[in-house]
Amino acid sequence: MLAVLLSTCIACSVPQGAQFVEHAAMASAVMVRGDAELSPAEALASAEERVDEHLRSVWSERAERAVGRYRPFWMPEFVTRQAVSRWLADLPVERMVQRVDREDRERMHEFGNSYQT
Repeated sequence: MLAVLLSTCIACSVPQGAQFVEHAAMASAVMVRGDAELSPAEALASAEERVDEHLRSVWSERAERAVGRYRPFWMPEFVTRQAVSRWLADLPVERMVQRVDREDRERMHEFGNSYQT
Protein backbone atom coordinates (compact mmCIF):
# COMPACT_ATOMS: atom_id res chain seq x y z
CA MET A 1 0.00 0.00 0.00
CA LEU A 2 2.82 2.36 0.92
CA ALA A 3 4.66 1.56 -2.31
CA VAL A 4 1.56 2.38 -4.36
CA LEU A 5 1.12 5.67 -2.52
CA LEU A 6 4.76 6.64 -2.97
CA SER A 7 4.91 5.68 -6.63
CA THR A 8 1.71 7.67 -7.20
CA CYS A 9 3.30 10.69 -5.52
CA ILE A 10 6.34 10.40 -7.77
CA ALA A 11 4.29 9.87 -10.92
CA CYS A 12 1.95 12.76 -10.18
CA SER A 13 4.74 15.19 -9.46
CA VAL A 14 6.38 14.76 -12.89
CA PRO A 15 5.12 17.36 -15.39
CA GLN A 16 2.88 15.88 -18.08
CA GLY A 17 2.41 18.99 -20.22
CA ALA A 18 3.62 20.03 -23.64
CA GLN A 19 7.27 19.46 -22.70
CA PHE A 20 6.54 15.78 -22.07
CA VAL A 21 4.83 15.41 -25.44
CA GLU A 22 7.74 17.08 -27.24
CA HIS A 23 10.24 14.86 -25.44
CA ALA A 24 8.29 11.71 -26.29
CA ALA A 25 8.19 12.73 -29.96
CA MET A 26 11.98 12.96 -30.10
CA ALA A 27 12.46 9.21 -30.24
CA SER A 28 15.68 8.06 -31.80
CA ALA A 29 16.72 5.00 -33.73
CA VAL A 30 19.42 2.86 -32.15
CA MET A 31 21.34 0.06 -33.80
CA VAL A 32 21.56 -3.06 -31.67
CA ARG A 33 23.57 -6.13 -32.60
CA GLY A 34 23.16 -9.46 -30.85
CA ASP A 35 25.80 -12.09 -30.19
CA ALA A 36 26.86 -14.66 -32.76
CA GLU A 37 24.77 -17.78 -32.21
CA LEU A 38 24.39 -21.22 -33.75
CA SER A 39 20.85 -20.73 -35.08
CA PRO A 40 18.87 -17.80 -36.53
CA ALA A 41 16.28 -18.04 -33.73
CA GLU A 42 18.97 -17.78 -31.04
CA ALA A 43 20.52 -14.81 -32.88
CA LEU A 44 17.17 -13.01 -32.95
CA ALA A 45 16.60 -13.77 -29.26
CA SER A 46 20.05 -12.37 -28.47
CA ALA A 47 19.32 -9.15 -30.37
CA GLU A 48 15.94 -8.78 -28.63
CA GLU A 49 17.66 -9.26 -25.27
CA ARG A 50 20.11 -6.48 -26.15
CA VAL A 51 17.18 -4.20 -27.06
CA ASP A 52 15.57 -4.98 -23.72
CA GLU A 53 18.81 -4.19 -21.85
CA HIS A 54 19.26 -0.94 -23.75
CA LEU A 55 15.70 0.26 -23.13
CA ARG A 56 15.82 -0.61 -19.45
CA SER A 57 19.11 1.27 -19.02
CA VAL A 58 17.72 4.35 -20.80
CA TRP A 59 14.54 4.32 -18.71
CA SER A 60 16.54 3.66 -15.56
CA GLU A 61 18.61 6.79 -16.19
CA ARG A 62 15.44 8.81 -16.86
CA ALA A 63 13.78 7.49 -13.71
CA GLU A 64 16.82 8.31 -11.59
CA ARG A 65 16.84 11.87 -12.92
CA ALA A 66 13.11 12.27 -12.27
CA VAL A 67 13.41 10.87 -8.76
CA GLY A 68 16.36 13.13 -8.01
CA ARG A 69 14.45 16.14 -9.22
CA TYR A 70 10.93 15.48 -7.93
CA ARG A 71 11.30 13.23 -4.86
CA PRO A 72 9.81 14.85 -1.75
CA PHE A 73 12.42 15.62 0.91
CA TRP A 74 10.61 13.48 3.48
CA MET A 75 10.61 10.29 1.35
CA PRO A 76 13.46 7.89 2.20
CA GLU A 77 15.79 7.10 -0.69
CA PHE A 78 15.54 3.32 -0.30
CA VAL A 79 11.77 3.53 -0.80
CA THR A 80 12.13 5.46 -4.03
CA ARG A 81 14.82 3.07 -5.29
CA GLN A 82 12.50 0.15 -4.58
CA ALA A 83 9.59 1.85 -6.35
CA VAL A 84 11.75 2.66 -9.38
CA SER A 85 13.10 -0.88 -9.62
CA ARG A 86 9.58 -2.30 -9.36
CA TRP A 87 8.40 0.12 -12.06
CA LEU A 88 11.31 -0.82 -14.33
CA ALA A 89 10.54 -4.52 -13.89
CA ASP A 90 6.98 -3.92 -15.12
CA LEU A 91 7.93 -1.90 -18.23
CA PRO A 92 6.20 -3.21 -21.37
CA VAL A 93 9.36 -3.21 -23.48
CA GLU A 94 7.76 -4.91 -26.49
CA ARG A 95 5.21 -2.06 -26.78
CA MET A 96 7.91 0.63 -26.59
CA VAL A 97 9.98 -0.56 -29.55
CA GLN A 98 9.40 -0.39 -33.26
CA ARG A 99 11.70 -2.41 -35.49
CA VAL A 100 12.79 -0.24 -38.38
CA ASP A 101 15.26 -2.53 -40.10
CA ARG A 102 16.79 -5.94 -39.54
CA GLU A 103 19.99 -7.40 -40.90
CA ASP A 104 20.80 -11.08 -40.52
CA ARG A 105 24.37 -12.25 -41.03
CA GLU A 106 25.45 -15.81 -41.66
CA ARG A 107 29.10 -16.78 -41.41
CA MET A 108 30.58 -20.03 -42.64
CA HIS A 109 33.05 -21.78 -40.35
CA GLU A 110 34.83 -25.13 -40.41
CA PHE A 111 32.61 -26.41 -37.59
CA GLY A 112 29.35 -25.03 -39.03
CA ASN A 113 27.56 -21.75 -39.51
CA SER A 114 27.05 -18.91 -37.05
CA TYR A 115 24.27 -16.34 -37.21
CA GLN A 116 24.01 -12.77 -36.00
CA THR A 117 21.04 -10.39 -36.05
